[in-house]
Amino acid sequence: MKEIEHIKMVEDEIVKEVEKARKNADKTISDASSEKEKIIEKRIKLAESKKEQMIEKAKKEAESEKTKIISESEKEVKEVETKGKKNLSKAVDMLLKNLNG
Repeated sequence: MKEIEHIKMVEDEIVKEVEKARKNADKTISDASSEKEKIIEKRIKLAESKKEQMIEKAKKEAESEKTKIISESEKEVKEVETKGKKNLSKAVDMLLKNLNG
């Protein structure tokens, strides 16, 4: 009879050990899942930060290019106005000369 009690006691211990192992495995899986989520969140935040930096850089570059284009355009307009003013008197003289014939 003692053998049966001993076997039953060993079985109970094994059941407890298996249950403990299951709980440890569940905790390990839960911890790993939580860690995975933290890593993913961290990477998403990093990607968002890099995206914002890239957007800011692109905005600054675009603003710089816009300023350059406006400056060059204003310079060209002034050159055209200057040439137009210089040639205006010549054009008026030619027109009057042609009209007076």
